[in-house]
Amino acid sequence: MIHFMEQTRGKHLAREHTAMINSRKAVAASLLRTYKLSSSGTPYTTILPNVVDFYKFDPVRRLLDLPDEVNVDEHSFASIVPQIDASCQAWCDRIHDELIQVVGHPDPSSLQTTEQKVAFLKLARNVFFCESRCRYSWIGVSKESKLYYPQVLARQYSVIESDFHEDDPPDSTISLWCWRRCAWTAKHLSLNNKASIVVSALITALDRDPEQTAVDDMDKLEQLYQCSLCEHNGFLFVSGKVIYGWRAFVSKRSTQLSVIVVFFQIRHLRDEHALHVENNILTLMTQKDFEAVPMSDADGKLLDWYKERDDLRWRCLRCRHLSSETETCSPFFPGIRFPLLKRA
Repeated sequence: MIHFMEQTRGKHLAREHTAMINSRKAVAASLLRTYKLSSSGTPYTTILPNVVDFYKFDPVRRLLDLPDEVNVDEHSFASIVPQIDASCQAWCDRIHDELIQVVGHPDPSSLQTTEQKVAFLKLARNVFFCESRCRYSWIGVSKESKLYYPQVLARQYSVIESDFHEDDPPDSTISLWCWRRCAWTAKHLSLNNKASIVVSALITALDRDPEQTAVDDMDKLEQLYQCSLCEHNGFLFVSGKVIYGWRAFVSKRSTQLSVIVVFFQIRHLRDEHALHVENNILTLMTQKDFEAVPMSDADGKLLDWYKERDDLRWRCLRCRHLSSETETCSPFFPGIRFPLLKRA
């Protein structure tokens, strides 16, 4: 009986301690939300840590781990506000290092600064593959499982994990029904070698160097690409010509373009070209394999059904990672009830 009572008392004290930590986490989450809301001038592509990463920052961790009898409130966390920028930068450097490990670099130690790391990761030939179930996510990044930098930073399965058990007491700042927030991880990411080969071949065919051409450089060309090997079964008056953004051009899967053409699919060159990939080398030739079409010319020539542009979506900086927290975006933006997606 005494042993049972001691066990019960121990469990009760453990629950009280967990509840105390959770109450402090709620204050920390509110501070992170305020910090994100104050970043109104930050580019929408900037990725900030979620609450789980934030809890692991040393200044935050020290406050969360204070003895239960110590009162920890908003004023306690106010003292660490000046340290958030530096902590976020250190966090950013860490996840960049993880991505560089995924891609592979002959001499990672040569990339000393954040700028050097970003310049390497932004090479268009670095095509990341999500081994999980990336589609349209509540973070609102992309419907593709093939991702480029920086969109890869905000993929859904880097910040959540499956979890069907309930914490007692529950932590409302990380609970997402049958999911929970987790620290940012690259464990489900790999380099898509086949797509990387196709991108490199496309860049070479455009008289550019794959080792120097970044994602932004490809975007600045403002071209769409018509594949010379595409086929479909045709449908009444619908033309068989299809043009693609460069990301869609190298995408591996077949694509249905709209509800109107839902009964037939496009077969794109990546399947045929994949058969000719030998020794990690693929040669593409303009006119023979594809034709570059300026966006200004393409707009008036083809039906929108046959313009497969690159579908890149980002949720605004204020909303990202906050979808299950108690404060929605509507108090800050009256009239808004749903997240706004900004196209890249």
